[in-house]
Amino acid sequence: MRRSSLAKLLVAAADNAERDRLLRSNRSSADERLAAELRDICYASWTNDPVTAQRASAAANVLGKVAPSPVTAATAQWINGIAEITRGRFERAVRSLRQAGEMFALLGRDNDAAQTRVAELLALAMPGRYDEAVAAGEAALDYFVRTSDHLAAGKVAMNLGNVVSRQGRHRDAEAYGLAACRHFKRAGESAWLAMAENGLANTYAELNQFAKARRIYEKALAASKSLSMTVTEAEIEANLGNLAVLRGQYSEAIRYLEGSRQRYIELDMPHQSAVADLEIADIYSELNLLSEAAETYRRIVPEFARLRLRAEEARARLRYGRTVAALGDERTGKRELQSALRLFKAEGNCSGQVAALLDSADVLIRQRRPRDAQAVIATARAALRNDDDPRHEITLKLLDGRALAGTGSVGRARRILAEAEHMAADRRHTSVLYTIRTELGKLAVIGGDLNGAAGYFQKAIRDIESLRSTVGADEFSVAFLGDKAEPFDSLAQLQIGQGRLAAAFRTVERARSRALLDAIGGGKHRPVPPALQQQLDDARSRLNRLYRAVEYGDESDVAEGRKAVLNAERSLADLIRRVNSLTGANRDAGKVLDIKDLQRRLGRDRSLIEYIEIDGVVSAFVVDGTRVRYVRELGSVAEIHGLLDDLKFQFETLRYGGERLSRYAAQMKGRADHCLKRLYDLLLSPLVRHLAAEKLVIVPAGVLHYVPFHALNDGQRYLIESYETVYAPSAAVWARTNAKRPRGPRKSLIIGYADERIPQAEREAHGLAKVLPDADVFTGKQATFEAFTANAGRHGLIHLACHGQFRPDSPMFSSLHLADGWVTVQDICSRRINASLVTLSACETGVSKIAAGDELLGLVRGFLAAGASSMIVSLWTVNDRAASEMMKHFYSGISGGLSPAAALREAQLQPALGGEHPYFWSPFIAIGR
Repeated sequence: MRRSSLAKLLVAAADNAERDRLLRSNRSSADERLAAELRDICYASWTNDPVTAQRASAAANVLGKVAPSPVTAATAQWINGIAEITRGRFERAVRSLRQAGEMFALLGRDNDAAQTRVAELLALAMPGRYDEAVAAGEAALDYFVRTSDHLAAGKVAMNLGNVVSRQGRHRDAEAYGLAACRHFKRAGESAWLAMAENGLANTYAELNQFAKARRIYEKALAASKSLSMTVTEAEIEANLGNLAVLRGQYSEAIRYLEGSRQRYIELDMPHQSAVADLEIADIYSELNLLSEAAETYRRIVPEFARLRLRAEEARARLRYGRTVAALGDERTGKRELQSALRLFKAEGNCSGQVAALLDSADVLIRQRRPRDAQAVIATARAALRNDDDPRHEITLKLLDGRALAGTGSVGRARRILAEAEHMAADRRHTSVLYTIRTELGKLAVIGGDLNGAAGYFQKAIRDIESLRSTVGADEFSVAFLGDKAEPFDSLAQLQIGQGRLAAAFRTVERARSRALLDAIGGGKHRPVPPALQQQLDDARSRLNRLYRAVEYGDESDVAEGRKAVLNAERSLADLIRRVNSLTGANRDAGKVLDIKDLQRRLGRDRSLIEYIEIDGVVSAFVVDGTRVRYVRELGSVAEIHGLLDDLKFQFETLRYGGERLSRYAAQMKGRADHCLKRLYDLLLSPLVRHLAAEKLVIVPAGVLHYVPFHALNDGQRYLIESYETVYAPSAAVWARTNAKRPRGPRKSLIIGYADERIPQAEREAHGLAKVLPDADVFTGKQATFEAFTANAGRHGLIHLACHGQFRPDSPMFSSLHLADGWVTVQDICSRRINASLVTLSACETGVSKIAAGDELLGLVRGFLAAGASSMIVSLWTVNDRAASEMMKHFYSGISGGLSPAAALREAQLQPALGGEHPYFWSPFIAIGR
């Protein structure tokens, strides 16, 4: 048998016993030439098929036993070293490769001895033994240059470039990378040239030469794809992702990094998978998904320590420290930053040391310890002389300016920040530019230059919106804007002070519910890869089984079941995040509210009240068809919080008291009405003189999302008696939902599932079927998860009567409970529901977690994002009997042609005028039309 054929059979063999049989039956071919064939297979596969390289190692070891010889033994050690590198076991790799080199040298095979040094260089570099790695590489490079072996010389130069790059010596890395490319071109080696170009592009990215880096990456990626170099392709995709982060192109970055991670998982390369996890955690941190990033860092730090990847461990500890400090755990943050600094020093990585010092200074500034920060900044400035990373100079100036401002040196701070702005703009570092400009705007305010301040804030907002346009997935967009309200708030305050109310209103809207507005707008998404879609389906099915087990399982297993549910939810959320990383579309970030269009839609019969919160005080814009007004300082958030707590107490008493409290009904109603009047006096009384229309659009802010405005009273009448009221997350969201052409009730979907918490649900569903036209009704055992998911997208009107649960700990897993499982917000967001009306006749279906920018996280978000035009939801637990009766009247109004807001008002007026307690008639609100 030919040795090349035998080598392939040995590699493909099921186990060593089969290999032994093959070799003994082909003894004439079991020799040094066969060992060379196995070595060639190993080298050809280790960058794109590590499993094959490991199989070649096993075959070489069996060959060494069946046909022992010095050359065969040396070659087997060489192959073993390569295989250990693919497993991430670098110390073992070094031992095998050194032994192979020594054996070849004793045999007088200088070329083979030098070749082993190429692999040894890499194995030494990964755990941070850089001086030894460079010495090994330089010795090998000298030999190959002398013998004109350009292939081998290119490999050594490329690996030397990687080593010095890990130390932050990017100019030296550029020289090695260029040399490697020259050698590979002379050798005619396309595959190795692609790998060298990948390394060279990394260097240019570090040197801030982004356009050159991208051009070289794309060339190398095309070559690696054409040559089926799977591992190299994954590496280049990861590097393109990191480059996109530096350029502020987040959606592209996430897509590349997630694609790279998937490849490493499929290739079973644990050390590369850990690196991919680190890079994805880095971008999560950039996008303000701090908890998710911190959890990943916490998991992979010990993994890098175990794999003895010191450079990666240092970087992970650096980012972990920065992230947990931003989350408020400053003690852990300080500890991790100090650990990172020690590791970078051990690595001889000056760039890493500067990064750790700068992050430490940032923590001190956040702690309002500017003078301590200045001492750390001085140390970083000294270390910066040996750092090739131009981004660090910009960051140092930013921190120096913030520290100086903190000590009162405003003039010096302004000069240094102006230098930082110029450098960041010149190098297109948008991700830091908005922070610099926000700081400059604040200093301009202090100096009395209000026009200059407005200019800086406007530029910062444009920077933020430019970055946000590349974020993609809804969750990422919500998180990204979470810590960026300052320039919007500051600019709005300046514009209000200048009497430019329309401009101020537009600025407020630019930061309000923007991610939801984008989600409502839809956009093209890439298809989900089939393998991931199957994982999603399996994970969702498993979660529904766990939900049912917890709800109806044995009481003794509930605690364990809930723990299993939380773990399954976390896994599903992570999987959804990964899918969104690959499929998310970019956003139209530059589009702002058209006030003229809004006023046209409001017309003569509507006024819009948009509340804002600044420094703990609530104010409001009032917009009608012709004017924008502003009423400042209506009341403090703390005062409103207190009144809402009191109101909640009054309502909770009725929830649990039932018939036993009927004799105190008048007294209890009086107490509730008193709370509602005090809220009216704060939030509505100062605005009434500006309300000429009979219809109101209420846009709450913060805690005001829990205020039942339609039930507030002036001491004589409830607001509902004078105004038809509808709610919206923002003026732009209201305008978007009202831009849809109104449709009358068409085919209806009614789902009712009764349990002890909502016993009248099925009776309610059957009663509504008599009122609504052409209704598909699912109740009892037919009210299933499948019934909802299969039918929701095909009906113009949807009514869900079932128990609802708001999850403040995980709002996107808030749910509606059906016969065989729970429909979560995640489920709703994943499909299109183009219904003109969705009614959630259950408890607390309108309760949401209010994220920064007044982003609603809960069931309301799910249905609006999925395409619903209008919603009827509840702000608190509902009385089953009262809700069922109200729904009959509500749908009679809908069938009569009323809008959802008008129909709800008619249904609520009757019990309100009849003297019923507001708890029974006011929980439901209309959102949208």
